[in-house]
Amino acid sequence: MQQLLENILDALCKATSRDIFVMLPSKERDRVPYLIKEIKITLDKVQYRGKHMNESTLPLARRLKEMAK
Repeated sequence: MQQLLENILDALCKATSRDIFVMLPSKERDRVPYLIKEIKITLDKVQYRGKHMNESTLPLARRLKEMAK
């Protein structure tokens, strides 16, 4: 699950031009919640930067945002 979330975060950051350096929490149980929080922050940028996203990426980002609620 963690690797999947890292890949999603990476793809969203690239799509939204968000320059991010991730330092995962040292406790393993805190990593997934941290990644989900960062994904939500990045998805919030989708509504502001939607015009910069690839047409095929935008619907996926919107679905992920709905799932993250």
